[in-house]
Amino acid sequence: GTKAGRAQLDALSECFAAVRDEFPDMWLGVSVPQLPPAQVFKWVKSHCPTADGLWLHNLPCKPAEVCWETAMDGAGDAIGGTSGAAQAVRVEKWLTEGQASLKGVAREKQVAHWKGLVVGEVASWHQDRVHHQQDDEYMGE
Repeated sequence: GTKAGRAQLDALSECFAAVRDEFPDMWLGVSVPQLPPAQVFKWVKSHCPTADGLWLHNLPCKPAEVCWETAMDGAGDAIGGTSGAAQAVRVEKWLTEGQASLKGVAREKQVAHWKGLVVGEVASWHQDRVHHQQDDEYMGE
């Protein structure tokens, strides 16, 4: 519950401070999956103020419009999977701007006055599919 989450955040803050003390000039980032983007920047600014980067989990964004097709063999079976398995064949358009969720994240970062690098998950196992191999251990092999 809330106590466990707070204890995890306190432990993260303590661990980050200890690592920063030991390595004052090293690039250090944090990951705080317990908090949504709307809260995480203020928390990092307050509890890990010297963090150089932040990994955002569950960032709701769509990187591209992808064209999907089902590749069939001569017998009418889907190639590389069960019948009807669609495969990403090309990117129609990269979606770089105009996504409300990304604008909201940028706004929260600005409001918190936190200057670090932000990275986030795209095409991870728990998000909408953007590529037919995104769940494979070695995508593209």
